[in-house]
Amino acid sequence: MSRTNPATDVAADDGNAASATRPRLYRTAGIGGVSALLFWVLQPVIVFVIVGDKVGQPTWQYFHDYRFNGVYEAITFCGVGFGVLTCVLALDRLAHTAGRDVSVWSRLGTWCGLVAGTTWVLTAGITLVPYTSVGDAVNRIIPAPADQNAVFESWAVMITGMLMAYALTSAAWLVVFGVIGRRRRIFGWPSACVMFAGAALTVLPVLIPFSPPIGGMSGLACLFVLGIVLLVKARRA
Repeated sequence: MSRTNPATDVAADDGNAASATRPRLYRTAGIGGVSALLFWVLQPVIVFVIVGDKVGQPTWQYFHDYRFNGVYEAITFCGVGFGVLTCVLALDRLAHTAGRDVSVWSRLGTWCGLVAGTTWVLTAGITLVPYTSVGDAVNRIIPAPADQNAVFESWAVMITGMLMAYALTSAAWLVVFGVIGRRRRIFGWPSACVMFAGAALTVLPVLIPFSPPIGGMSGLACLFVLGIVLLVKARRA
């Protein structure tokens, strides 16, 4: 009669469960990374379809004429945020499968990624402000279009601030998980280098005064490339 070691059996079961879970996590992270960029690209497309070449100064009349634009923008921004959050959480699970220890740096990187994704959801909420009764009251309180432009310009500055917060936190997450993902063999050196490059490009608007904030979105392109890699690995796992 053979004897079994309960501790060994439990470890083997955990290892098998982790192996079965990894393809699903690869797929989930890949879908999140790809969808984040696609939703971001969809936003200007929707605005162009609705507004066309009539984009002007942000006044009450502009928001009144294109009153449903805010809803569509909010949906796309939420899509970006949920895509980022999905990718971050799935990669966090991948990094800690098979009973691996959770380091302080790993946990810090995950929190930075969660903040990065959350900023997009907050941006969606701020985008809707001019289309609420609060935004509508601007026309009654400040009837002059030039003064309205100043009010709504401060609203645009607030949105840009949220996107810069995304740039800083996503850059931190890209660096941390570029290192962890390579060490724990979630992906290879090419993917890690893409994450490091994405982090460097993302912080450029912060380092160069008065530069366009579009560079802060480089992390989304990085997530798209990483998402494709992870989807391929899911099929091969």
